[in-house]
Amino acid sequence: MPSRAELGDMLSGQLDACIQAIPPASGDPDPAHDPLYFHRLALFHEDMHGEAFCWMRAALGYPAPHGIPMPLVFTNAPLAVRGADVRIGYDGTDTGFAFDNECPARPFRLRDYEIDSAPVSAGKFASFVEAGGYEAPTYWPSDAGVWRAQSDRTHPRRWRRTRQADWEMLWFDRWVPLDSAAPAMHLNAFEAEAYCLWAQRRLPTAGEWEYAAQTQTAFQWGRSVWEWTSDVFAPYPGFKPGPYREYSQPWFGNHRELRGGAFATHARMHNPRYRNFFEPHRSDVFAGFRTVAL
Repeated sequence: MPSRAELGDMLSGQLDACIQAIPPASGDPDPAHDPLYFHRLALFHEDMHGEAFCWMRAALGYPAPHGIPMPLVFTNAPLAVRGADVRIGYDGTDTGFAFDNECPARPFRLRDYEIDSAPVSAGKFASFVEAGGYEAPTYWPSDAGVWRAQSDRTHPRRWRRTRQADWEMLWFDRWVPLDSAAPAMHLNAFEAEAYCLWAQRRLPTAGEWEYAAQTQTAFQWGRSVWEWTSDVFAPYPGFKPGPYREYSQPWFGNHRELRGGAFATHARMHNPRYRNFFEPHRSDVFAGFRTVAL
């Protein structure tokens, strides 16, 4: 077997060879025609797996990776967004990478709406829990009610009460006091929607989320949690699968769309049009939500 030093030299050589093989960008507005497409696809795919390793560490109760602090949400105010005729997705006006599910851009009309400037905090979600939100059937309709009955939960999976009746949350391998300024995290889409019903709010559509992220300077995103939207993950009209044909197409219709990015997401993955997707019952990822006025 090679020594650690030999293995390091081998990996460095492979990296150098890959860098030398990267061609110059073409400037073609179709990202699939850009010679850098496959290099970027491989890099972003590796970033996704890097983040997956992080939330898998949390799921398995391993220590948090060095240098990753718990994110906080210090302010959250309503943002009034004026309706507009918008285009959501990759429209080719800027050169660069786009995943196949971002293409082609789709036009539609947004009405005026009011959206939170930041994700819902753990303190606000605790108010819902303490009000008996998990026990009230009215907040858990349809598939949410099925999940709630099967899970038999009265609070988020990674929360617990202390003997003093205070809340603690599991942060990787440690139970820590629940910080009311932390984002509500490790929640599934059903829990997010239940809170919204209790608060007489709703989840944003993916289009509302994307437009607010692009136009509202006070809109905080990308550094705390992925955010559930109300949209089922579905193809845009005119969708064509990219060279990595299994990336999007198999998951249309049975996954829910998330937006933004989490504290464990690589910075180069942060893009307002990026569409993440998971099944709505998943709570192992770093997912939370924000709300919109009815």
